[in-house]
Amino acid sequence: MATRTIGLTLGAAVLAAMAMTAVAGEHCDPFDGMGRLKWLLKGAELTPDQVSQVFALRGASRQDDQQLSDNLKSLRNQFDEKFTSTGQLDVQGLTALQEQILQVGAQRDQLNFQTMVKVRALLTSDQLARVDETHQRVVSLDAEKEALPPTIAGEGDR
Repeated sequence: MATRTIGLTLGAAVLAAMAMTAVAGEHCDPFDGMGRLKWLLKGAELTPDQVSQVFALRGASRQDDQQLSDNLKSLRNQFDEKFTSTGQLDVQGLTALQEQILQVGAQRDQLNFQTMVKVRALLTSDQLARVDETHQRVVSLDAEKEALPPTIAGEGDR
């Protein structure tokens, strides 16, 4: 009986801590900002240990990701200011900014890709099988959705 009471108390403490973390504004989702990865791994049913490992992987690249995101935001703001100014359009300057935006975006994409590969390596063969099965089901459902008649007659002909 005492063991059960301790277990229930510990369980309640863990739930309370999780709720307090969420209230404090900390992210409880290890895939925050990586929705595509979360979607691709639908059906994996990660274990608590795997979730901790995903948090660790994300934490290792968070500073680089934040720096790239900040740089990208700054470049986009510069582009927007130049593009919307009332003066003569500086196509050469805009082109240079656009190239920088593409380069920094590619660097961030590469960093996210590396994280995706590391997260996938955490999965067991059973989890990979479930992920594949879920993905194939989603592909099939998307095809069924596309085959539905259009809302407006002739809409699909465009």
